[in-house]
Amino acid sequence: MERFITQHLSKLVLGFCMLIAVNACKKNDATPTFAGKYTGKLIYGEGGVVYNHGVALADITLTQDAYTATNVSISPTGYSAPVTTTGTYQFRADSITFAAAVTPPGNGQNSILSLTGNYQQHFEGDSLILTKQYRLGELSVFSQYRLKRN
Repeated sequence: MERFITQHLSKLVLGFCMLIAVNACKKNDATPTFAGKYTGKLIYGEGGVVYNHGVALADITLTQDAYTATNVSISPTGYSAPVTTTGTYQFRADSITFAAAVTPPGNGQNSILSLTGNYQQHFEGDSLILTKQYRLGELSVFSQYRLKRN
């Protein structure tokens, strides 16, 4: 009887160890949780040079799959009218693509201040940095959001 218990107990322990090993090897496909409210600044310019007026206050809210972004440009003459963009977003390995459902009427400034398109993302602690380089007519423009989670 003792041999029977020892034999079955060792099989049970072996099976339990195999179960733990299989579960430990499963790939983690969980998307990091970026949802929350972020504030900071948007820096933008051309050819690596920040415009004189190339800083904006940024306020971005990310939910599970939607976003709202409001940017207000700061210039030597004061603040611009707020530019608000809303839509959905999708994460990839190192980037976020923002698809705007509502965009502001388009002049050059509003295009720059609208959160749309593909951004490289870097997330660390409570900081989120979004960087985008693109063409705006003949210009090579960059935008970088430097944000902190509230």
